[in-house]
Amino acid sequence: MKELIRRMIRRVGFDLYRYPRACERLMPHLQVLLASRRIDAVIDVGANEGQFALALREIDRDVRIHSVEPNAAAFVRLAQHAQQDAAWTTHACALGRESGEITLTVSASSAFSSCLTANAYGQQQFPRELAAVDHVVVPLRTLDELVDTLPDVPNDASLLVKLDTQGFDLEVLRGAATVLMQTQIVVAEAALRPIYERAALLPELLDFLTSRGFVLSGFFPVSRDTEHAVIEADCVFVRAR
Repeated sequence: MKELIRRMIRRVGFDLYRYPRACERLMPHLQVLLASRRIDAVIDVGANEGQFALALREIDRDVRIHSVEPNAAAFVRLAQHAQQDAAWTTHACALGRESGEITLTVSASSAFSSCLTANAYGQQQFPRELAAVDHVVVPLRTLDELVDTLPDVPNDASLLVKLDTQGFDLEVLRGAATVLMQTQIVVAEAALRPIYERAALLPELLDFLTSRGFVLSGFFPVSRDTEHAVIEADCVFVRAR
């Protein structure tokens, strides 16, 4: 009977999974990890309008969230989402390996805005989304500096760090030496076929995090090209015990 129902559902383009363990999706996977790892705070880097934090609230109602977003228009909507949540704080800046300022290319689709420049492949795959509508100079901080200023994230806090910075994730991690020592879970968007110039590829991200005591726990494709090759994927890393 179970397989009959599943075949009927598949015929209309859907599928049926036992939630959460048999469902290979990012948020159910994180729900399993959050149940096994004590997490005091989530650092949500490249928060855009707060999509990740809102999804996280569906599986954890109480964890402290700090969301970071440099795009002013996206930040307004992010702050609106966070204002009704006492455990959710927002920060308007970019993060990288050093402090200062950096130019953000604001794209027609705000989720594609990046501190990197779109390459020819990216423009071919996402011509409308990656169309540049503005270039703005934004403050740049390191993740270590940011977390050091947060009174509700003490030095012994256990962290989940989520990164979605459109090719800039490895630069953020290079400014997070202290934070990574506190981190139990890293969620990063890794490029297999980069759509930005100088974007770090999955092998570089994997080498960086495994050398710091993490192991790959989950791999969830985000986008594919016209040949069905994976362009980017959400990768979940956990600290090896």
